[in-house]
Amino acid sequence: RYGVEQPAYINIIRDPISRFLSSYFFRRFGDWRSEQIHLVRTPGMKDEERFLSVNDCILKNYPECTNPRLFYIVPYFCGQDPRCRVPSSWALKRAKDNVVQYYLLVGILEELEDTLLVLERLLPHYFSDALKIYSDPDYFGLGNGTSSLKKQLPSRRALQVLYQRLGYEYDFYYFVRDQFHLLKRKLGLR
Repeated sequence: RYGVEQPAYINIIRDPISRFLSSYFFRRFGDWRSEQIHLVRTPGMKDEERFLSVNDCILKNYPECTNPRLFYIVPYFCGQDPRCRVPSSWALKRAKDNVVQYYLLVGILEELEDTLLVLERLLPHYFSDALKIYSDPDYFGLGNGTSSLKKQLPSRRALQVLYQRLGYEYDFYYFVRDQFHLLKRKLGLR
């Protein structure tokens, strides 16, 4: 369209419930770097909201735990069309089409080592030895130190409700995961 070559788009996505829980608790309690980080990220959050249990948030339909706030990954991959912000099969299809048409790779965070292996194969100039560096004991703990503090798993009932609310997000996640596994097989990886 502009007479220049398209860049190689790459991304990594995370299981939607895992992403939601991490965000929920990080906004409230920060991570190992500082429990006070929430004061910067969410200065107006009152204590009753900060200490609201994730179960109550989900089961009592607080805005943070309902759509459209849960609709996160699909809009990102869908694009800038205003319809991309509304949970719908149209937005889901467009997000999937964009992955197929424009992305060299969308990896899976839960399969980060395999994602790094694929990146080493597809873009060796940029990612040679990425897995080796990631696995190096001198570097290994760095990424793991950003876990949100005070994270708790919701009840089984709350998880079921959340999974239902994240239907489009999970449809997209499973699609991307299947595409990723297909690419791994094409490259001769597990």
